[in-house]
Amino acid sequence: MKRGLLAMAALLVGVLLGFHAQPARADPGPPDFAAQASAAGLSGAEAQALQDRVDRYLERLGGTQRGIDAIDLDGRAVLRVTVPGRAAAPCRAYVFCAYAHEHYAGDMLELHSCDYFYLPFAGFGSYRNNQLPGTAALYYDHERRFSHASFGGRAGVPRTSWTYVDWVRPC
Repeated sequence: MKRGLLAMAALLVGVLLGFHAQPARADPGPPDFAAQASAAGLSGAEAQALQDRVDRYLERLGGTQRGIDAIDLDGRAVLRVTVPGRAAAPCRAYVFCAYAHEHYAGDMLELHSCDYFYLPFAGFGSYRNNQLPGTAALYYDHERRFSHASFGGRAGVPRTSWTYVDWVRPC
């Protein structure tokens, strides 16, 4: 009886003082890229090849991997790596998108802010300028000397040369 009264008293004091057990919360931890790759239907070899490409981009550009196919570049841009067997990501409204290959194919660099961005592509590619009408992207060489400009907003070019373009400023 005495033990039961002590337990009730301790419980009452805990309730009055606001001490109560918090529900356990799981730390979400890093994204499970293996699960994402499996959900995308990739084999182990395809998933590894995709991750190797992402790792090479991360080494060159920095940023944070946000998915099996996405690298966030400090909230200013996103590099979308093409998943095997899928088409390139579409270019969203109000951004400039540079594609690694002609006809809007391959990996895509989606630029959101008016900064200088290193362009990791070479050879022939393409771009969509979905910015406001009249807003052109500016292209620069490796020393950031102005080279030329894109067409104004709401334009697409299915074949362009990235050979002498090292930097892009989408405004």
